[in-house]
Amino acid sequence: MIPKRQSEANSISAELIQERVPRFLDILRRKHPETPLLIVTKVPYGPRYAATIPVLKEEFRKIYLERKSAGDENIFFFDGTNFWDPADTENNIDGAHPTDQGFAYMAQKLEPVIREVLAMEGPVVCEVAVSKNLEVEPRLRSIANPDGTFRMPHYEDLYPHLPEEVLKAELEKAFEE
Repeated sequence: MIPKRQSEANSISAELIQERVPRFLDILRRKHPETPLLIVTKVPYGPRYAATIPVLKEEFRKIYLERKSAGDENIFFFDGTNFWDPADTENNIDGAHPTDQGFAYMAQKLEPVIREVLAMEGPVVCEVAVSKNLEVEPRLRSIANPDGTFRMPHYEDLYPHLPEEVLKAELEKAFEE
């Protein structure tokens, strides 16, 4: 297991990126020498990070180029600052956090790179940094009974729960011959 403090999400300075990311990649490569790795730099943030993001991006690019020139053919790079212009309020709400349109735009930009990586033979490692408050759906979530007790639903009844009659109808359709 890789300690969290060694991951990119905590590499908030050029020095920490230089210290942690190569070590992280060394650990991955020892166990998975042929696994494709995609480095995606941070998205553009508002004015608060305007000076920092390009510096961090260049540190990631240097590490990528060093690995590539050392013969790692299964490492890829995507410049996350190209997702959108921070001033474009159609794709983000505050220069940093994407709207639904922003997420769609990000997916369009990443799709060709991800397709190239996924077309490779063997396993692929993909680290996705998300907010601690991210709602993951569907998921298994307990249901409160009328008497105040809780029960765990069956795996086919994941949260957000469908009305009982809809779930029953969908299950019947799924198991028709």
